[in-house]
Order: sequence, then structure tokens, then C-alpha cells
Amino acid sequence: QFHRSYGGQQGVSGPLKSRLEQLKKPWWREPTPLVLQHSETARLAIDAFLEQGERGYLSAITEERELPFLSTLDMEYMSCQKNQSFPDPNAMKDKEADLGDADAGDGSSLNSELTSGTYFPLMSDVHPPELELGWPGTPLFTVSGQTQATVIFQRNKANSIKDLLRSLISRARTVIAIVMDLFTDMEILCDLLEASSRRHVPVYLILDEKYLKHFVEMCNKMTLTQDNFPNMRIRCVSGDTYYSKAGKKFTGQILEKFVLIDCDQVLAGTY
Repeated sequence: QFHRSYGGQQGVSGPLKSRLEQLKKPWWREPTPLVLQHSETARLAIDAFLEQGERGYLSAITEERELPFLSTLDMEYMSCQKNQSFPDPNAMKDKEADLGDADAGDGSSLNSELTSGTYFPLMSDVHPPELELGWPGTPLFTVSGQTQATVIFQRNKANSIKDLLRSLISRARTVIAIVMDLFTDMEILCDLLEASSRRHVPVYLILDEKYLKHFVEMCNKMTLTQDNFPNMRIRCVSGDTYYSKAGKKFTGQILEKFVLIDCDQVLAGTY
């Protein structure tokens, strides 16, 4: 049942609302200790949204006396994703029946863990992919050297962030590792092809699964095939998956741009 009082205490505000109420008190000077823990109130509200939509979410928020923490973008994204669900348990019954009693117990335990009540991620028996193109050792001077950070704003036309990225790619010698949510820039892709095929610099590219189609569309427009990426490895990943107790689920996204050059220089931001 979604709408039950948080902690079983009637009239007690949710943790986020309680903290905000304290911060609004001008006479309150005692610092509030940082609490990093699972929010049962948030889980109940999200489950209510997945099952009953915005009306159910707002009803749960009201009953739990919590702030409406989901943004409009959050709700729109979850609405598009929530049509996914677990496989029908009845369809898996025959398969589970073939297992022994002990194995069936493990299978039941695993199925029960695939819910929003699970506080810890499931352990995967799939090993991460190998870096088959190799990975350079960390240079000694980066271990003991001084770390420097530079902030560049888009308004500074003399130091365009995109130009800086392209310059870093052109100077790469040992490895280029990139994480991008949305990759549709043909100039940057040409720079990566130049580095990987002409200068033989290994390139690892991780893209968001949802926006992978836009990268493929760009490659099709450039008439690129797999043969054009001999020294580049491209993979797509998704964010964490949230499972509700009612069998609904939605998966997050990568919303980041991150570039590592020669294990020495890092560029993060929007370009």
C-alpha cells in the first residue's frame, strides 16, 4: 500500500520538508547533521506516481507531509518510461518449476529483490568489458605534480570550449576516453577518427543508450561503417533502473559530457 504514514507517526513532516522548515526559522542557529539514508517517503511517492500518475503522487505527498520533490521534467520522463514492466510471473512459473527446492528459493529471493524496496544494487555476474585497445600507465609526474583547474565560459569567444576539446584531441598521444549523453557533432567525430586511424590513438566512447540513435543517424549521414572505426570502441549504457513493488520500472540516463586525454587532462561541461 502506497499511502501509509512515514515511520507510522501521524502529523510528522517528511525528512525533506522538516529540514526546510528548520532552515526557514531565522532564530534557528544549530546546524543540522547531514543524514545520508534511504527515504521511504520518496519511494512511496514514486511508486504512487508509477501506479496512479500525478494525482496518486500528489496524494501520497500530502499524506506523507513531504515536499513535491519531483520536477516536471522528472515526471515527464518517468511517464514515458513507466510502460515497461517485469515479465509476467505466470510465464516464468514453468521455468522456475524446473529448479530444485534450493534453487527455487534463490530465484524467489532474487525476484523479491527486484523491487523499489531493495536498498542495495544487485550484484552482477557479468564482468565489465575489457579495454581491448589497451590503456596507458599513469605517468609518474601526474602522481606527484600539482593539479590545475581552469574554468572557461561560453561567452569567452577567444576560448571556445569546443575548440579547446578539439585541440586536446589533436594533441592526444596515448588514449582518449569520452562519455557523452548526446553526440551529434561531425567535426568532433572527424577529430576522433583522425586520432584513432591516423595517429593510432585508442579511443573509447561511451554514449547514453536513449540517444544512441542520434549518433547512428549522424554516422549514416557521413556514410560511415564499422570498418571506419578500427581503433575505436563504442558502447552505450543506461542509468540505474528503478523497480516499483507493483512491477513498474524506469531507467535513468547519462546526462554528462566527460573527456579524458592521455590520463592527464580532463574536460567536463557543455560544448
